[in-house]
Amino acid sequence: MSKGCFELMKIANRRKRWGALGPRDGTDAVLIVGDVRIPVHSMVLGTQTTFFRGKAGDIDVNGCSIHIIWRTLELIYCGDYTEQPCPKTNIPDICDDLNRHAAVCQLAELWGLPQGLREIAYQKYKAIAQDTCRSKDFAPSAENVTSQPFSM
Repeated sequence: MSKGCFELMKIANRRKRWGALGPRDGTDAVLIVGDVRIPVHSMVLGTQTTFFRGKAGDIDVNGCSIHIIWRTLELIYCGDYTEQPCPKTNIPDICDDLNRHAAVCQLAELWGLPQGLREIAYQKYKAIAQDTCRSKDFAPSAENVTSQPFSM
């Protein structure tokens, strides 16, 4: 999938705002996930999601794994996401690769990310499903992609 020059410039600008511990410099809102607080830029979230448009201050986003939320934020800021768990918590990341990508895919849909970003998560899910999927793992992950388990 080819991205236009302006889209690449926007991603590069958002990527500058992402550090090893997530969003940095000039944050003006906080996502609260259980006891974890993640400072964010309301402008970035508001322009890249429909879910956060018009929201500021402290925003509760419980109902989903902190690690899935972390990866989805990384997707928003960087145009991609890694396998790394959220560094702001000691909660273990127990999700297998297939369900991890399925959950990011679904959260991207729920939050209303642009199609290009949702497609990145879907392609990661699809690659794992095609390359390493065992039949016993596939059915639960497919259900995860097509259901709405998150409550926000």
